[in-house]
Amino acid sequence: MWRVYYEDGTTWSWPQGFDGMPTRGVIAILQKVDVNHNPRWHLVHGSQYYMRAQDEWLHAYENDVVDYLENDKPIDKLLVGRMTTKRIFSEIIEAAKNDKNAENL
Repeated sequence: MWRVYYEDGTTWSWPQGFDGMPTRGVIAILQKVDVNHNPRWHLVHGSQYYMRAQDEWLHAYENDVVDYLENDKPIDKLLVGRMTTKRIFSEIIEAAKNDKNAENL
């Protein structure tokens, strides 16, 4: 389960899949990650790129993307992050935290 949060306030959630998914303007991604059979929420933010690999969203920089490509590691989806004002960033992070607490993905 995951949800992508964009600068304009829109979101894109896992049941929608990747087709038609906006690829730019990402501020954060909330995802449920299974660690040792213990699912927990994880918020990824503050990155130039976000890539979906091995059923998890990872924050990434150019060298990370190149490393995956060079070593033939699959990237299911690549998204581009965006720098924004502190006000917009705070609003989006709060929305993600509220979604996490409400578990309404």
